[in-house]
Amino acid sequence: MEFNGCMLPDDLCYDEDMLVWMKFEGTEIRIGLTSIAAWLAGPDLSIKTKEKGSVIEPGKNLLLIDGRGYFGAVRLPFGVRVIDNNFIPPGAFRNSLSVYSTWITLVEPQEPGSVRCLSGNEAASRGEALVKQYGLHCFSIMPDTRMVEIGTECSVVTARLRETFGKSPSGFVIHLVSDDPTAPVEIFRISEELHLNIVEQRKEGDIFHFLLQKQ
Repeated sequence: MEFNGCMLPDDLCYDEDMLVWMKFEGTEIRIGLTSIAAWLAGPDLSIKTKEKGSVIEPGKNLLLIDGRGYFGAVRLPFGVRVIDNNFIPPGAFRNSLSVYSTWITLVEPQEPGSVRCLSGNEAASRGEALVKQYGLHCFSIMPDTRMVEIGTECSVVTARLRETFGKSPSGFVIHLVSDDPTAPVEIFRISEELHLNIVEQRKEGDIFHFLLQKQ
């Protein structure tokens, strides 16, 4: 499943808020962030876990997600005991491939028969609705900032790109949104001038999305 670049693998199960994925391993469940949660929170996200051995009652906080664009708790509708936690280094989710290859916590349900999660069409419907609700666009690299330039002349956009990238370090990434029909040509030109990588480019209706990275 993919919605605006936000991946939701078919072989995983998800909580009702689509913040975490769940992978069943015998009597245990390995849990990690979804692309929806990662892109909502942004590049500076941090995750707070419960200590090993903690017993989490149904509906209580299992994880806290804190980021530039989102703060919230992951709550499961069934009780669990925390078996183990994984160390998550800063910037671990900047690359979209890491979202589903990096687990956060390993738990064991208190009552196996009480486990409930979303999968298949139910997960797809919920995920698509949330991506639309939040206006999410997931890319191969998480941007450091977003520039929405609707109704803005390209000369103004390029001036802002020069200013922002001029004071930014190597590797800095901007998600640029533009409705200017000449944007693809102008972005190619400014990328050559400023030594930028055009990591991704998409068009949705009359709107262009560019992911630009400073070399």
